[in-house]
Amino acid sequence: MNIETTVADLRSIDWSALDHCGARHLLERAGWRYVGAGDWAVALADPAGMLAARVSPFEPAFGYYTDLCYRLAGNSWLPTMYFDSPLEGGGQLAVMDLLRSRDLPDDDTTAPEWLDDADDDLVGLRAEIHRLNAVNRQNVAWWGVLDVKAGHFMLGRDGHLKLIDPFGLDGHAMCAAAIADHAAFSRIVPPDRHRYLLQLPHFSQSYAAEQRKALRAACDHS
Repeated sequence: MNIETTVADLRSIDWSALDHCGARHLLERAGWRYVGAGDWAVALADPAGMLAARVSPFEPAFGYYTDLCYRLAGNSWLPTMYFDSPLEGGGQLAVMDLLRSRDLPDDDTTAPEWLDDADDDLVGLRAEIHRLNAVNRQNVAWWGVLDVKAGHFMLGRDGHLKLIDPFGLDGHAMCAAAIADHAAFSRIVPPDRHRYLLQLPHFSQSYAAEQRKALRAACDHS
């Protein structure tokens, strides 16, 4: 099955009626396989190994990246974004090119590629990302710092590096706000948009157990 057919099949489904578990189950029944997880989402690869599906139970920031990929389609430093949809309860499904990670140290050092001034595509992308970052820092609650470390530059099928997911919220600040005053948090992020917040992959880690417990208590008593 080629990419066009796969994407057409995906578009025929009402993903907004499914939560993140339902979306993942449907993809896995179609032969997609789990390939990894971050703090906010899990990633699946299609049977042909061409596409990646990012499935998140709660997604307040990745839409800025999907929009960037659509608007700058054809930029050699971005993967092709084929499809995205909200999921029930505040999650998101996004389908893009499957990228391959590089064997690099896991640190927060800015990727040297990010600073290259010789590539017009990168210069244009960098300017737009800095513009969006400045706007969102003023307008989006708990906006985080740009994440342009080396691990966020992955290899595409064409062998070119692609920047993945440079935007994000400050998750610790967001959770602290939700714990301190869940009613106020819910006025910013309504309940129907954070129904599965506690099902983020982050909260499955042992180091997040206390935070999860406090957040659960705040949700139960709001």
